Amino acid sequence: METTLCDYPKNSARMHVGLIPYEVRRLAYELVMKKKLKLPYDWMEHSSAGEDWLKDFLNRHKNDVALRLPEATSSAQASSFKETSETRFYDNLNTVRERYIFEAKDIWNIDETGCTTIQLFPIRSLILANCDRIAFGLLN
Repeated sequence: METTLCDYPKNSARMHVGLIPYEVRRLAYELVMKKKLKLPYDWMEHSSAGEDWLKDFLNRHKNDVALRLPEATSSAQASSFKETSETRFYDNLNTVRERYIFEAKDIWNIDETGCTTIQLFPIRSLILANCDRIAFGLLN
């Protein structure tokens, strides 16, 4: 059962929709209720697992999930993370470079222009995510 609870936040983070700790606690409560298992009185009172449970859960699965601070990610950035989009981009780049002969002075790094494609907003909270990845995006 805890494997399911590990996989769900990791998959959510991979799709750029992270789960805050309360949502994971609520998910644990709903899973226990669905399986009709015994649960502590506090869980029933608050309709979620306790903060102690989350702390212990993170300790038990410290190689799988961790609390991370997400970065704002636009939907355009999220869709460009796919391998097919990247392959198509480099194929098009090679076609253009073969058609036009560019000199070094004609090539610009757009990331350094100061133009932004994402809306900056305060990150609402830490999210549970996979330990293997360094950066996590949160769609805005």
